[in-house]
Amino acid sequence: MNHHQRLDDRSLAMHAYVAARLREHPERLSEAEAILARWARSAGERVQPALEEWSAILRSGLDATIAAAVDPSEEGKRRRQSSPLLCLLDPRERWALLRQWTGANDAP
Repeated sequence: MNHHQRLDDRSLAMHAYVAARLREHPERLSEAEAILARWARSAGERVQPALEEWSAILRSGLDATIAAAVDPSEEGKRRRQSSPLLCLLDPRERWALLRQWTGANDAP
């Protein structure tokens, strides 16, 4: 598996975790919206379309957000590269997920 595919697979796994957490705590969507608003204030013109796309997804509600987060298509991969959802993880959760994913995917 090439390096980019590994990164895509890892991102998908982490987004699946966040999606499950969002099902438990849908009120956290507002945190993702606040993150996007903060990013939009400092982002360049090139990045704005991706941020606007995520903003529209979040406004569409929980189901649309979760579907976008775990979409395995090329569009899903592209969207995950600018996703605000992983910012909902605290540092310990993020590192635990990274260690778990790496351990499960680096086995011979």
